[in-house]
Amino acid sequence: MSIALAACGGDNGRESAAEGLQTARPAATPILAQPPHLGVSCRGESNVITCDRVGLAVELTARAIALEAWIGGKPVAMAIRPDSAEREEQGSYFEGHLHPAGLSSPGPLHVIPDGPNDYWAGGNPVSVQVRLNAYYPDGSSAETTLQIELQPGWG
Repeated sequence: MSIALAACGGDNGRESAAEGLQTARPAATPILAQPPHLGVSCRGESNVITCDRVGLAVELTARAIALEAWIGGKPVAMAIRPDSAEREEQGSYFEGHLHPAGLSSPGPLHVIPDGPNDYWAGGNPVSVQVRLNAYYPDGSSAETTLQIELQPGWG
């Protein structure tokens, strides 16, 4: 079984802030238990983009043996969250990080800081296309593509 869902996006998978549109938090799709979380993930530093790293957290509705992800067209290595191996729903929660993410350079994840020293509290929103492919123990797979707003924090 393969499910394909798509969301509309702006240029390069990113909506233009000039359009005056805000990206709504995406609704969960049939393969997602809840909308994925995408956030800037700089260890030990809050609200800065200097580390050029983002984290993606995905919770699936069913146990999967693997999850592939792409953020703005860049592949992200996804893994079952280590502490979820003890839980009954093993294989339904995945995390991955993209580094370098391109937060300071032109591209789908380009962030315009809203303070000095690359400080970003989300005042200049960034929305990016995220594609997910889930692979299940029975050999089936499912795919979804969503437009997700980057959050200024992770975890």
